[in-house]
Amino acid sequence: DVLDTLDDAIRNLTILNDVDPARVAFHAGYLSPSDDLLTPEQQQRAKENLEAYGEDWGVGRSRDPAKSSEGRGVSIATLFASYDVPQIVDMVDLDIQRAEYAVLDDATVAFLTDRVKRVHVGTHLADTPVRHPPLIERFVDKYGWRLVWEFHHGHRTPTPFGPVHFGDGVLSFVNPKLDGR
Repeated sequence: DVLDTLDDAIRNLTILNDVDPARVAFHAGYLSPSDDLLTPEQQQRAKENLEAYGEDWGVGRSRDPAKSSEGRGVSIATLFASYDVPQIVDMVDLDIQRAEYAVLDDATVAFLTDRVKRVHVGTHLADTPVRHPPLIERFVDKYGWRLVWEFHHGHRTPTPFGPVHFGDGVLSFVNPKLDGR
């Protein structure tokens, strides 16, 4: 569900990435590679993750509970269509709890390439050998994105803002085809 209120941490993330916070739509829901019913285990995990977001990020109530994806997995293409997302999107930030490889399949990255300027991916799988070659190859080699940030899961990493210990990893890609639009 798209949420009415944003915590300062999310607002600051948007500003850091040159995105107008007033134009942010924060979806708290369960993404999947296709629009399928979730298993009871996936439904429970989705419920726990949504509750954790409420506690950790301070996100508010949904704008339209009727658009809730509760009980179903929602693909990125369906999510864009259901919220009438504009043709070009500044940034998509995905924290999809170990589903990044399944959700960011070839068809989804092709869709994002036509519609999104920047994608951040929270990575949760053990980084061995401390990289995510399938995602990097798909975005960079196949679709021409530029890898901007690669911060590793569970590592203390130097950043332009000083050293940071990352619980989750982060991959950040910029789409040169849409950069500057």
